[in-house]
Amino acid sequence: MLGTIAFVALRVAPGRRTRRLVLGCAAFVLCSYLVLAMPVTALWLIANLPQPHVSNTASSGPIQTLFLFDCDNRAGRILGTLDIHRRAPIDTVWLLGPDYLLEELVAAGIPAGRIRHDPSAGDTATQIAQVRERMGQPGAGTSAILASRIQMPRIAQFVQAAGIDIQLLASPLDREPASHGIWTIIPAYGALMASRDAIYELAAIAYYQPQ
Repeated sequence: MLGTIAFVALRVAPGRRTRRLVLGCAAFVLCSYLVLAMPVTALWLIANLPQPHVSNTASSGPIQTLFLFDCDNRAGRILGTLDIHRRAPIDTVWLLGPDYLLEELVAAGIPAGRIRHDPSAGDTATQIAQVRERMGQPGAGTSAILASRIQMPRIAQFVQAAGIDIQLLASPLDREPASHGIWTIIPAYGALMASRDAIYELAAIAYYQPQ
């Protein structure tokens, strides 16, 4: 994509100076992508996210109601949900957001009759409001929110602002960045996606920070 844009720009750009500018911009963008695709960069960005009290799915106790926030890192969220359900069957899984994960949840082994879906939750604030409402319903029991470990710091910020007492569970990323050896400096697509998500979360946390 970047190469196509640069090629077209060079073909239509008048003058040598403009072409140099186009090449310089393309080189800068390419270098930025390469740096962001390095696992060491992704891990550094993730480490700079706030560190709220969050458990991983392996350390969670029995959960009666699981609120699954649909967003990026869908494969990791499916694995996290399945891990919880295998150790202690979940009574109800509330999928808040688009329906992309519905079929995958069933295919992974979550009984369709235990899944509830609300597509109206288009953003984190709405999802938190729905969690707060449904936690007070009869039969909710022990509840938890499951989201990726990159998104969870922002969710924790919303949970604290809403005054909700609920367990926060972090799912793994779809592709965890390499953390050892030479692979930490070898660009990888999974690391690029992790860097992208971490940058978004850092900006969002700063934007929603209570004044």
